[in-house]
Amino acid sequence: LPPPPPTQVVIYCRTADLPLVTKVLPSAVSDLKKIMKAAAGVDLSPSVTINPDRSKDLSPSTHGGVVATANTGRVVLDNTLAQRLDLIYEELLPALRETLFPMGQQ
Repeated sequence: LPPPPPTQVVIYCRTADLPLVTKVLPSAVSDLKKIMKAAAGVDLSPSVTINPDRSKDLSPSTHGGVVATANTGRVVLDNTLAQRLDLIYEELLPALRETLFPMGQQ
């Protein structure tokens, strides 16, 4: 297989989280490269940058985390705490319904 094309990734975070994201980003990219090489045999060389436009930082209501975009925003990975809580809520709804409204009991 030919190597994948270089990927431009832009990371968005809250203004308050910018120092932490800046600090951990190089090791996160390095870990990603190692995992992809070990798991899929793929050598990645992504160009990962933090969004330079502070007016586009995530709102405080996201409660932390990051949003990563690639292919000029066509691919979006929302890994904010608010999004993760929304996913957990949706996953737990069936169990909550079963607890509140057990089948067979009327």
